[in-house]
Amino acid sequence: RTFHHTRHNHLKMLLESDPIGRCFFVVAVIPWLVSIPGSHAGHPSLFSANWNDSSLLRPYLKEDAALFGRQFAYVILDRSGAADTYSGSFRIYWHGVWALARWAANANGFDIDPFSLVIRSRPDMSFDNAFDFQKLINLFRTDTVAGHHLQVGQLFDSDLSMFTSFSSYETDIAAIVEHGQRSGNESYVRFGMHNGWCRGRVLANPPGCITASGYGASASPTSARSGLASSTGHEFESCRPYFIFAWENHAFCRLAD
Repeated sequence: RTFHHTRHNHLKMLLESDPIGRCFFVVAVIPWLVSIPGSHAGHPSLFSANWNDSSLLRPYLKEDAALFGRQFAYVILDRSGAADTYSGSFRIYWHGVWALARWAANANGFDIDPFSLVIRSRPDMSFDNAFDFQKLINLFRTDTVAGHHLQVGQLFDSDLSMFTSFSSYETDIAAIVEHGQRSGNESYVRFGMHNGWCRGRVLANPPGCITASGYGASASPTSARSGLASSTGHEFESCRPYFIFAWENHAFCRLAD
């Protein structure tokens, strides 16, 4: 997939962005399919002949892991049913990167700073510039609302890239989606997915915040083996985040040869 070609830019951006430097961790949640057959939007696939050969994935991912060192974790998913649809897959991916980050922290014995910066992106995004994140991180740490409920990015196409705090990503997106899935209440899932698309305050339907419980704030050693967070009964508040419109683009990497 295109991350094989964009990963060097991702790493360069992280290394050169202040104050991240070498203090970062990358998680990837991907389907087992290498690509799609034929072409997409007129762009031929590099893997048209063997688009569903899952044996190609592991060598690429091992190269990714070597490039990022011990700061890279990944999980390969096999999807079926509603999870194999375009809209259905996002709830799995967006929850999955959080669950994998929690699992990696538990497995490696480190804590995740709730005000650390989260950059959620796609493998076909090419970051060609470094960022100065210091002021944004300072805002997360000093402003109660911003630290827990603020997003920076673009409307509706936020699957391309979005910046937020780990606290906001956890409670406003991932955990409330998990709560909705566990409880069978689709309204909680929709609440989290609207936030995941940076539509929370734009579609400002009441309520502004909801309270839920039972998300996997700390993966147990047993669940860590499966890569999934465990239910802890932890009560939390999920809100519609405030949103700063920062850019609008749909420029990603598609290689023809």
